[in-house]
Amino acid sequence: MTVKNYLITWLTIMEKIMSNVLSKLNDNGLEETTDTLGGSFLLESGAYKATIANAYVSAAKSGALSVTVLYKIDGKDFSETIYVSNRNGENFYLKDKKKIPLPGYSIVNDICLITTEKPLAEQETEEKVVKIFDYTAKTEIPTAMPCLTALCGQEIMLGILKKKEYKNKKNDSTGEYEPIDETREYNSISKVFHPELLCTVHEAKNSKSAEFYPKWVEKNEGITVDLTKGKTPKASGSAPLSSGNTATDTPAKSSLFN
Repeated sequence: MTVKNYLITWLTIMEKIMSNVLSKLNDNGLEETTDTLGGSFLLESGAYKATIANAYVSAAKSGALSVTVLYKIDGKDFSETIYVSNRNGENFYLKDKKKIPLPGYSIVNDICLITTEKPLAEQETEEKVVKIFDYTAKTEIPTAMPCLTALCGQEIMLGILKKKEYKNKKNDSTGEYEPIDETREYNSISKVFHPELLCTVHEAKNSKSAEFYPKWVEKNEGITVDLTKGKTPKASGSAPLSSGNTATDTPAKSSLFN
């Protein structure tokens, strides 16, 4: 077998494996997610219309699956890696004997439903070369990844939060990651809305009017979520710390949004 044929065979196998893995991340038996008010550029908290440039699936060393969404807002590039399963491949956690969908899974699943009207479990993947930052080489390296191609080019309204937290570094003495007395600010997708109707998936599923969008904007626009409150970081030089990073771990209708 030639190298070229070997690579083609390997990519085909990986595509089938990843499609099979995603198919298990469905809503069967999960409680329905309700609407609660709970890059180099930084956005202020607010609602932004975005165009999805790409979305690809990857797995952490622990086995947890993530989807990295790359999107453009006003011509600027943004991205976020969102975990859709735990290390056991489950897209939920148990609370009061109920299966509650993981927040990251709900975000990505809503993105899929709003842009393609198909859930994450039904998305097909296709191997595409994307640039991924390599922390060893300290540069972006072209890498073949399973991409959710149906999402590419789709418009969506994203409720994005600006958050502040302490940086984490690894303590070489204990092997544990600890917050240090340095902060970082970053953006995180909090809620997903239909780009034109401004409704949520929950509202569309339950034939509710689009009332959550203005409530979300009123509560969150311009607000920085401070995750440092109640936490006591170690002084930057108080313990030997490595420079490693962590992975943040009704009647039938023809269309959901009609």
